[in-house]
Amino acid sequence: MISKTAKVQPYKSEDADIDTLVSFLRRVAKLLDDIFEPSTIIQDDSTESEPYDYVERTYKLGSEDAHFAILHRMEFEAKYGGHAVDIVRVACEGLVDDQSVSIEVARRYSQPRYAEITLRCSDGEKAEKILRLFKEEFDARSQLDEKDIKSHLTSALIAIKRRAWSGAEAQAKIVLDYDPSNVEALFYLGIARAAQGDLQRAEEILTDVIDRDPSNYDAYYNLGLVYKNTERVDEAIKLYEKGLCINPDNHALQFQLARAHEEAGNKEQALFYYREALRTSPNPDGAFHFTGMDFTDYTKEAIERLEKELAV
Repeated sequence: MISKTAKVQPYKSEDADIDTLVSFLRRVAKLLDDIFEPSTIIQDDSTESEPYDYVERTYKLGSEDAHFAILHRMEFEAKYGGHAVDIVRVACEGLVDDQSVSIEVARRYSQPRYAEITLRCSDGEKAEKILRLFKEEFDARSQLDEKDIKSHLTSALIAIKRRAWSGAEAQAKIVLDYDPSNVEALFYLGIARAAQGDLQRAEEILTDVIDRDPSNYDAYYNLGLVYKNTERVDEAIKLYEKGLCINPDNHALQFQLARAHEEAGNKEQALFYYREALRTSPNPDGAFHFTGMDFTDYTKEAIERLEKELAV
């Protein structure tokens, strides 16, 4: 018996798209068993759920001896916009000679949706043909257009804000497979690599971003963090300064520049930039619901500490 799998990612489809999988499997199962023809009668229909957690429905389409076993599972998590996971799995059951073929289509949190086929059969040529048909049909459904590119970039940014680094990386790589020079995707990939500890690769990517777009002050900010975290504080200071030349009132750049100066022993300059960071605070009143990048509390503590040390 031969076992094979193939995967398409990203795969473009709507949630709960069961009909597409049933239609495809109905056709290819004939290659394994020419009398496999399940009816459209639903049986053993069951739903399990937990409020605010998940809903899972399972049922059979066909007879007990020959049917499609179908699962649709939804999982929920508020920080991922509610419906965070959607899984559809359809399997042919009752094929001759204990052969099997199934397809799973899933999106999980910030990861791009995928389609994966798994089959077990006794004929290698038939297995290869089924995999070829799967790739042809499901790849054709997944060709990217400009709308898709924008969607993946938005998903990458959302994943970064949620600190879902692997998801951000996956979304960025999909865009870069389509357009290797996409600066926004490169930028998100650089952030994701840095957050996952790959500082060398992050440095290479973020340097490339700045070479391609010298006005990207966020790239100076993130590359500065890489330099600071690799004990190159003086170089980090230069990068933060370059970023501030582009965006002089950037709160985050001012705060990181102040920290870098303090770490380098330049306390007067550190105090100056901490005060600047407080002046440009995006959340001066400490609103609980504010979700942007905000270093106001750290800034106030640093100003109080340095003013005491410098007796200002």
